[in-house]
Amino acid sequence: MNASISHRAMLVNLSISAWTARKHDRRVDQTVDAHYKATGAGRFNKILIAEEAIKAVDKTANAGRTYHYEQTLPWTDQGQRLLPVANFQTYSAEMRKLRAEFDSAVSAFASNYDALVDDARLRLNGLFRGSDYPQDIRSRFGWSVTILPVPTGQDLRVDLAEAELAAIQAEITEHTQAAVQAAHADLYRRLAEAVGHMADKLGDKDAIFRDSLVENLAELCELLPRLDLVGDPQLAELRRKVEKKLLRHEPQELREDSGARARTARDAAAILKAMEGMYGQP
Repeated sequence: MNASISHRAMLVNLSISAWTARKHDRRVDQTVDAHYKATGAGRFNKILIAEEAIKAVDKTANAGRTYHYEQTLPWTDQGQRLLPVANFQTYSAEMRKLRAEFDSAVSAFASNYDALVDDARLRLNGLFRGSDYPQDIRSRFGWSVTILPVPTGQDLRVDLAEAELAAIQAEITEHTQAAVQAAHADLYRRLAEAVGHMADKLGDKDAIFRDSLVENLAELCELLPRLDLVGDPQLAELRRKVEKKLLRHEPQELREDSGARARTARDAAAILKAMEGMYGQP
């Protein structure tokens, strides 16, 4: 691993919390068990608020999580992701936009909350319980982005014997290097999945596909250089080949021109075959 990794990337953690508007009702579980003479037959979760009313909040929260994962690389199983400096401005601008949409949706929901609770009182009838509904509903929603430096062995400064300290620093450095390699491998996985999906869809002449088949691959090719921390020439060459051979036709052209569709399918299959055994390829 290049020692400058801590200067070329940072760790980012996205935390989005949202009220689920659902509540497990054990009384209903017990009623069903008693009626059918069963034991542990199921789990009944009440829908506390009409689902349509909270859909905008859920949609923006999901959009934030999806974008966060698309624009970053895997790091640890503790929620942190690796964000290259080259992608920081793009990531930050879009996340600010999504955060604003989330806050707006939450505010709209909170302002209508009392009316939604009244509606639930009628809709749920005997299942309604006022205690299921938080008083300060706004506090049940949150969005935060935390940025931290990538750790290096030299970050550890503790009062230990020189040999012990050196061993721990080496272990940290090794772990960081392995994590960076795994993050880079994720780029190959993403590209292989997108190319393979195109090969499958276009290879079946009867398969219907959406414009996103081409658009998603184009977006990935535009993103790859910003996520490539190591300046991998092999990955760059693959990207250029994908752009040249798989993105030369518009989606509608691929639908209408069977020859273009067949050629693109063959090219996609050939590129996927060439990726076998490459660094990072699962």
